[in-house]
This record gives sequence, C-alpha cells and structure tokens, in this order.
Amino acid sequence: MADIARSRRWLVLLAQAIALLLVAAVVAQPAAAEELTDQVTVYSDTSFGDGDGIRTPDVITTSPNNVVVAWREGNTDGQFDNGEVRYSRSTDGGATWTSPAVLAPKDSTYGWHYVILYRVGSDLYAFLGRTPASSYNGMPVTSFMKRSTDGGATWSNWNADFSGVPSGFVIAGRPMYQDGYHIAPFWNDGRVAVMRSTDLVTWTAGAYAPDPLNTKSGENQLVVDQDDPDKLIMFSRVAAPAEDYVTGPVYMSRTESTNGGLTWSSLVYDSSIPNMGTKGYVTQDSTGRYVAVYNTMGGIFPSPLETRPAHWRSILNYKVKEPDQPWGPGRFLADEPPVVDRPHSAGWDTYAMGDEYAPGKYYIVWESDTAGVELIKLDLDQSFTGANENWDTIGNWSVTPAGGSATVSSGRLNLANNDSTWTTVGREQAPLHGFVGAFRGRIATGGPLNTSSGIGANLGMEVVGGDWTLALSAQSDGVYARVAGGSAWVRVLAASIGTGDHQYRVTVDEAGTARLYLDSVDTGVEWSTPASTTSLGIQLFASGTSTEPASASVDWFSVEDNIVSTTWDDLSGWVPFGAGGTVSQGELIVSSPTSGQNAVTAFVNTRCDFSVDFRAEVTDYSTLDPSNGRGASLALMVANDSRRLMLSIQHDGVYAIPKGETHWTRIYALSNAGSLASWRVDTSSGGEARLYRNGVDTGAHWTIQDSDIDPQVRLWSSTNSADTSAFAMDWIRTTCEIR
Repeated sequence: MADIARSRRWLVLLAQAIALLLVAAVVAQPAAAEELTDQVTVYSDTSFGDGDGIRTPDVITTSPNNVVVAWREGNTDGQFDNGEVRYSRSTDGGATWTSPAVLAPKDSTYGWHYVILYRVGSDLYAFLGRTPASSYNGMPVTSFMKRSTDGGATWSNWNADFSGVPSGFVIAGRPMYQDGYHIAPFWNDGRVAVMRSTDLVTWTAGAYAPDPLNTKSGENQLVVDQDDPDKLIMFSRVAAPAEDYVTGPVYMSRTESTNGGLTWSSLVYDSSIPNMGTKGYVTQDSTGRYVAVYNTMGGIFPSPLETRPAHWRSILNYKVKEPDQPWGPGRFLADEPPVVDRPHSAGWDTYAMGDEYAPGKYYIVWESDTAGVELIKLDLDQSFTGANENWDTIGNWSVTPAGGSATVSSGRLNLANNDSTWTTVGREQAPLHGFVGAFRGRIATGGPLNTSSGIGANLGMEVVGGDWTLALSAQSDGVYARVAGGSAWVRVLAASIGTGDHQYRVTVDEAGTARLYLDSVDTGVEWSTPASTTSLGIQLFASGTSTEPASASVDWFSVEDNIVSTTWDDLSGWVPFGAGGTVSQGELIVSSPTSGQNAVTAFVNTRCDFSVDFRAEVTDYSTLDPSNGRGASLALMVANDSRRLMLSIQHDGVYAIPKGETHWTRIYALSNAGSLASWRVDTSSGGEARLYRNGVDTGAHWTIQDSDIDPQVRLWSSTNSADTSAFAMDWIRTTCEIR
C-alpha cells in the first residue's frame, strides 16, 4: 500500500488534482423527510394557580386521522395526582382538536388519579383511578373502566371486576393482548406486576416481581421480547437513593416473564434507558422495534425544590432498538419553554405516552409545563438508529446473494460473487443528513472495476441517505467512488491495496462533501457525493465475474450520524474566541495567550448521544489548576443540550469534570499524555463515558455532567499564571453514538 505520512501536504495536492478532475454540475439538494413533524398543542390552560395542573396525558387512535387524547387536571391547592379527567379528539390527524370534554369529573366526594387508554378492535377503553376528593396525593386509588364504541366521541361505564387484583393499584402503561389474555401492567407501593383478563371484565393479578435491589419500581411499561414471542419484558420507573441522581446515572428497572405475567424474574437495572425521577415510556411497534421516551435530567421525587436541577424533567429524549441490534443513540424530542409560574413544575416536559397509528409511525404526547398537552408525530423509518455490526450473526440484515453468497463465520462477514451481479447485505434505513460510514475488511480475490456498470466491485459500501448517496469500492489499485454529476465510478485514491485488513472511513457533511480516511489517517481526498434518488438504505456488497470472481471479508461495519467533522483545511463553521486558532498544512493550531484562553467552537443542530474522535498532540504543556480549569493544554467540550463532556489532555494524563463535581479530576494517568495520538470518548444515554487511546480502551470511565448548554463542540488552550499552552490537531469527528 502507498505510504501515508503524517504530513498531508502531498495528499492535499493530490486531492486538489482529483478535485479538478471531478468538477461536476451543481446538483440541487433534495428535501429529506424528518423523524419528528407536526407538533401541535392539544390543549393549554395557563390560568391554573392551584393544584398540579394539566398532567399525565395518554393518546389512542382508531385510524391515522382519528385521535383521542386524555389527561388529568388538578386545580386544588395543596393536592397532586388528584383532579378531573378530560379528553379531546381530532379527526384530521392531529391538526385540529375539539374543545375538552369531561371523562371523569371531580366533585366533593371523589377525584381521579390516572387515565390510561386501550384499543380493542374499533372499541376504546379507559382505565381510571378514583381517589377521595380530599386526598392530597391521589391515594388510595380504586379503579374503574369506561368504553367508547364511536371512536372516543362518547363514553359509558364498563362493568369491570378488579377483586382479583390487590387494592390501590395504578396503571401507567399501555395494556396489550397476548395468547388470549388482555394484560395490563400495574404498580402498587413500589412493586410491579400485571393483571390479566379474557373478557375485559374479570381481572386477576399475577405475582409481583421480586425486588432484591430495592428499586422501588413503578409506572411500569410492557413489551414482548424481541427474541422470544413467548416472553414479556417490563420496564419501570425506579426510586434510587438521592445521591445516585447527583453523581451518576440512574436507569429503568427490567424484569421478564415466560408465563404471560404470572411470575417475574428479579428486577435489575437496564443500562440502556435512563430514568431520572419520572415516568419513562417504552413500547414496541408492529415491526418489533422498541421505542423509549425518557427525561435526561432529574432527581428523586419528592425532593426540596432547591435541590433539583434547573431543568429537572424539562428535556425529553427518545431512542429506538431494532431487533437483533443494540439500542440506537438517544435523540432530542422536546424542550418547551416554561409558560406559568408554578415553582414545582416550571418548564416540565415529561410523562410521555404514544400510540402507533400506522406501521412505525407514532403520535407522542406529553405534559408541558403542567399547563398543556403537546403532541408530535414520530416516524421510526426516518429515525436512524445507527449501525455498528461486528458480524456475530447476519441477524436482521437483508441478504441478496444474486448468484453469490454472504455468510458469517468467526465474527466476519464473507462476501463472494462470480455472476456479474452484486451480492449485498443491507438494511432499509439510513441517516437523513450528514453521516460517517466505515468498515474494516480485506479483499481476497477480485478483478478490475467496470467503471460504467460497477461490475467487479471487490468490496463496496453504499449509504443512501436522505440527502446524499455514498457509493465506494476498495479495489487492488485504490479506492473508487461515484461522484456528483456523473454515473461512472471514479478512482479517488490511487494506492496498492493488498489482501490484508484495512479500515475505510468516509465522512459526508450536510453539503454532501465526502472525505476519505484510510487506516485512521486522513488521505486528504474529497469529492462531492450525488444526491439521493432512491429509498433510504445501507449495504456492503461484492461483485465479480466468472473469469474474475470477487471474494472479500469484513470485520465490522458502522454508519453513524455526522454531528461535526473536519480535517482542518480551513476554519469554516468554527467561531473563534479570543484569537481563536489557525490552520497550517491541514492542522488546527491553538495557542493560549499570555492570560486567558483561545478557542474555536462549532455550534451544531444535532442533539444526540455522542462519540468524539480526534487525533492531536500537545505542543506546549501548561499545568492545570483543577479548581478553575486554567492551564488546560488541549481541552475539549461536547454538549448536546442534555449533557456535556469536559476533557483536557495534560502532561500527566487526561482530566475530566465528572457529574456532580465542579472541578477537574484526573481520570487517566499517563506521562506525556499529549504526545501524538488518536483519542476517542464514547458516551451513553445515561451519561457514562469511556476513554480510548489509539483504538485501545484505557479503562477510564466516568459519568459526564448534566447540562443544557447549546449543542456545540469547543476546543481550547488556556494559560495558568503566565504558563501558556498549545496543541495541534489533525482531525476531529463527532457522531451520534452507537458503539
């Protein structure tokens, strides 16, 4: 393979030469669909001065256009979880709503704690929890049901018998139907279980889930296991010790049942779904995908107002899990501004529920500021979960042999084709805008690429995004790609590619400009990708002929949303602070002034769980003052409007500011840590971070801070007592996390 030196001057010249060859007509950027659309206010009333306002909404549909939303309104001073239940309807897909009607009135004798809706055929049912009108906390609860046979226009009492269920239960999750039983999750005083009925009249409870960890679970959500249709999984809100919310992540609890909910496994914490002192919503769509909607900042409830984070319960995120895949990255869903002066709930966006009105399409509702109910449409087909496949199995990848073969063995995907077709392994989902596509693999056999037809692609990758299409193939004589303005394949990098493993990574920005990295080194090669004209999808492929058969092997394959990536050809999109930085020979140079700091910042639109990779070296160390951050030699901040990563590389190691702290702490000890290296930090939905150096896990892990700072990536060097610092950075990539 051609020698790729750290200095990229010759590569930049090569890229410029290639760019002259690849000049193409400007292609109009197509409009990509979005996963979140049509947010509307179902109902709002800012006049409440007492009680806990408009809370705990639910939504149900009888068709894509016919939607019913119900909620509780509390207007008695000194009370919470006690009010009347009202509802509103839409017959035009949520565009307009009827004036609220009363489903369950509060009078001098009784109020209502909860409402949960359930659809059976074309009939709708409402589970309702009644409580004494004088109760300050909505307890005790006695449950009732109502039914509607006209799409929610009118409701009548339904004679349900709950004598087989422990008294005082509350339902906060959607019931389901399985194996002849209607199954409704309920909780009672920190314990979770389900009740079952064959006729929606007589209900009988199963056993409570054992709770050896004392999770004090409640507000439980019910789904079917993606790998076993006979197994139920229940996710629940927990009540962790107060300190856990301050210093570390807290997660939903999880339990499983193999007998329809009669008994359950012991509750454990599930580190995929954060739970920050409020209800989380978990459901499963008709294709088997899980969806979770959750808050990212919180604390134990009840708690003194002054101990709660400024944005407690105010930011909703969501995430999706495809069958046979890990959970995708958490993504932003809602953060509405506060509109009422109610100290206990100012700015809340919480207690989400949803209903699937078409395959993969949801109405999501939530309480906003306890002054209204908001609704938004979520399209899972447009919500990219990311791909990070290590090929333990083919799983849910679609295989098209087309005269060849695609098999998995020993943790590798093996592709072979000798039929002048394309053997592909793919999935019908992709990022909508910028992305990073990468794989590590080797070519075993293959011939030349027919640049007109694409036959002969030895080892290829295609990402058809919402805006742009990346099509790339590794050949023995280099790397080829399809370029905007033409249909032929073009060799974008001339190199001798042998039969060993190589890592190919391409960043595609929002303008469609692609940049190639080979074996973690920036090649300097850029090209314009063509606009997408076909449906979303990602795939690996190989193509050969009878005389030149192709065979290749892939170690791993990943596609992630590109938040911000740059190889520092210029400072476009980066805002300077102080003197900012300079670019020289493809490197960012930032040097601190005699006092203070110099920095560059990229403000971004994408808000998600993130991973950040960069290659850099410290050229002038200062000494970090952990109390104020002065002397940060190579400092980095990544913020996503829910959390922020604070990192600094110093002579004696790597420092961070963990959650619950305000000072810098050394998380990784290493002499001369700022020597030239590639670094990566992965973060999770709960804020847990892990540090890698040159692709190797350092073992350093911590929880990053909660923060509502505007989404951005910031780089800086600062001075401590006239001791200046400086660094040089080759490249940086920030993506939505799926590792």
